[in-house]
Amino acid sequence: MSPFDKQIHADEFKLRILMTDGCNKSCGFCLNDFQPKPKNEPTFINRTFVYPAIRAYANLFRDRYPLQVYFSGGEPTLHPNLVELVEWAKGYDCRVTLNTNGSFSNELEAQLGSVDCMHFGVYSVDENLAHRIQRMKGTVQCVYSQRFPYVDFQFLSFYLDYGLPIKVFGDLFEDPAGYAAFAEKVVHQFPGADLQFRFIGLQENRGIGCNNCDRYCVTLKGAWIFPDGTTSHCPQKCKGEVYDPSYSQWPEVLQKIEQLHKSQPKES
Repeated sequence: MSPFDKQIHADEFKLRILMTDGCNKSCGFCLNDFQPKPKNEPTFINRTFVYPAIRAYANLFRDRYPLQVYFSGGEPTLHPNLVELVEWAKGYDCRVTLNTNGSFSNELEAQLGSVDCMHFGVYSVDENLAHRIQRMKGTVQCVYSQRFPYVDFQFLSFYLDYGLPIKVFGDLFEDPAGYAAFAEKVVHQFPGADLQFRFIGLQENRGIGCNNCDRYCVTLKGAWIFPDGTTSHCPQKCKGEVYDPSYSQWPEVLQKIEQLHKSQPKES
């Protein structure tokens, strides 16, 4: 099926900033399933750590990749410095994407007008949220899971009636066959709808940093910055190289992470 792209992210290198590991919701399934949730107080990334990271990323890669900075979490809109960091990234000509659950205030909505792409993690039928996604020209992102079966034909039909694009991810903890079967039924049920599905098997564009890792990964080709100030090529940082760069080390660290995304030598 064409919606499943095994080469996604092949020609890009994103900067993905996890603003916090905290959230103001307790959803049955989180798109950031790889990120540990805090048992006590959440961690919020230090903004002075983010400024040089964005500057180094833009200066290093502006002639080699489309500049893309993602702000996510946890729930990034809980971070008090989100707006100024978004504007900092825009000042370096980066395309900014915000991944959010959409629960922020109307005041903050008005301040996020410069964000290029809004991804809303949606887990229920919500008329007010649907109107907000419309206003902000966002997309619905959700997870199809047999363990938490909130995404069904009724759910999809509700948001499609608002004219909203929808991307359906597969639950990483299940057999992909059920997700693929659901995707095929959806395509036939809603012909011509603005729907996307994400391939959840092993990507074909895995880099050398993925050697000996068998995790079904859907988010490759980027530098991940975690709330504790560390960074890695892998969103599951326990499985990859982890760096704790100082202000002046960002160019060197980002180049090392880029190298870990280089393609593995093909077997002869």
